[in-house]
Amino acid sequence: MDQQLPKTDLSRFNNDWFDEGASKFKWLLWFMANGLFVNTPLNPFNALRIFVLRAFGAKIGKGVILKHRVNAKFPWNLEIGDHCWIGRLFGSKIKQSDHWQQLLPVTRCGDDDWEPQLQKGHL
Repeated sequence: MDQQLPKTDLSRFNNDWFDEGASKFKWLLWFMANGLFVNTPLNPFNALRIFVLRAFGAKIGKGVILKHRVNAKFPWNLEIGDHCWIGRLFGSKIKQSDHWQQLLPVTRCGDDDWEPQLQKGHL
């Protein structure tokens, strides 16, 4: 028996409440820096990725590994604890306790947390 999924009226969507936390100019600078130094396979240097994220306000602990192609949309809202490894799909979902949670508006990753790479058929 086919069950009909509920329909959502997207014309009623309103995210006026959301605040990016930075000026348009800062966001534009981040967009360029992110493409050049963070969300790129051409930068093999973890320390450079962390430096650039911190320069834009991210709070990043000791021993953090950020794989290439990490895409943090709002680094000024990003907090990463000590000894975390984050793969390239960070920014969409992260493991917190025993469930997956969407990361809005402030992203926090506690000490010794991890996020797996998205694999075929798995989150």
